[in-house]
Amino acid sequence: MFADALQRWPWPEDCTLPDVSPFTFTLDGGGRHLIQTVLQNRTNSIFAEFGTFMGGAARTWLSNNIGLRYVCVDPWGDDITDYVKSLSNVDWAARAYKTSYLEEIAELLSRYGPLRLVQNNLASFKDRCVLIRGRIPAAYSEMRSAGLVPDIIYIDALKRHEDFVEAHKIFPNAIITGDDWNWGIQADGAYPIRPYVEEIARERNGQIYADRATFVISEPRHELQFDDKWRYMSQSSA
Repeated sequence: MFADALQRWPWPEDCTLPDVSPFTFTLDGGGRHLIQTVLQNRTNSIFAEFGTFMGGAARTWLSNNIGLRYVCVDPWGDDITDYVKSLSNVDWAARAYKTSYLEEIAELLSRYGPLRLVQNNLASFKDRCVLIRGRIPAAYSEMRSAGLVPDIIYIDALKRHEDFVEAHKIFPNAIITGDDWNWGIQADGAYPIRPYVEEIARERNGQIYADRATFVISEPRHELQFDDKWRYMSQSSA
């Protein structure tokens, strides 16, 4: 299955940039230890990240989990360049990275484009990593029709209901995880993606575990083991 995917979405021969060293640039909102817990004892699982950005999380999880097979999905459009350029004016980004570093990444993006940099960043893993340029939820159906069925899904995209529900429907056996759990608090104290994640958890008889930006839907059949302090209780069930 994964070998077929490598053939369907092949890497270009010139996937490295001689004058650019691979780098790990990630906008980590915290809590990714939960994902590492999911990955424990799941040798050779297929992990699909929807919203790969610059490949920073992919580099980390591929490095830390020998045997993990990885699917990166992202449109890798020019908006990434504009977004990185804007980060030097954002407090949380400025605290995480020096302005000079953000400017350097923005310059590389302007020169090479997002996809070429991601290829360069992940080229050392190309025997167990597939890059799919596309958008969800359409990419879900494309993957399924190609027989590429992930064991674990990580959603870090546009915070739309369909992005979550379609992943649940098209990949009913996958462990569903993601980012942005604490993103975008609204005037009423609600967070945009939480109702979508709660809906899926109810349908799967699952329990949500969350820490800062990261969430995991833990189902009995998957036998995941989390510290109970990360157990999420919704306001409606509290």
